[in-house]
Amino acid sequence: MPPRSLPLQPGPRTPTYKEFCAKWENGCGAEECSRARKVVQARGKIPADVLFLGEAPGASEDVLGVPFKGPAGELLQRIIDDSVPEDVRYCLMNMVGCIPTDDDGDKSGEPTDEQIIQCKPRTIELFDLIKPRLIICVGKVASTWTDYKYLHAVIKRSEIPRIEIIHPASIMRSTIAVKGLQIQTAVVKIANAI
Repeated sequence: MPPRSLPLQPGPRTPTYKEFCAKWENGCGAEECSRARKVVQARGKIPADVLFLGEAPGASEDVLGVPFKGPAGELLQRIIDDSVPEDVRYCLMNMVGCIPTDDDGDKSGEPTDEQIIQCKPRTIELFDLIKPRLIICVGKVASTWTDYKYLHAVIKRSEIPRIEIIHPASIMRSTIAVKGLQIQTAVVKIANAI
């Protein structure tokens, strides 16, 4: 008598983006989450071919609840428009979902290591929903925390190519003479990577 085959058991179901947002609507539990106006998740297509990964929301994003919507985000969008072909799906997100603030409620700069580690489950879950084939690290923070050789890296995926571009906020602080070159360098790096 041939062996009876067992019915296939379904694997764990991947949540939808809407379910993801509902789960993380109050943030990851970090102190910054209680001070944030809105938890910022993602903007763009999910899943996506290309992920633009930044560090943390700024003041505009904290109000709007959407990543890269402030002045630096407008500059990044110009760079994306000049470098990403129309048929390439892309998405933008940050390493943390809540604006890093000081005791007065003002943005305190880059997120701390503790904030990034505390937000890691949210970041990984969102990354897994996006399923990128290329990661564009927007600035050093994202680049460091996605370096699979780094012991505490949030995203350890050596099979996914990644590049780093200068953060648009840094470009905005540059002199007029340098800005154009920095923008063009970012456009070329992204276009070549795609």
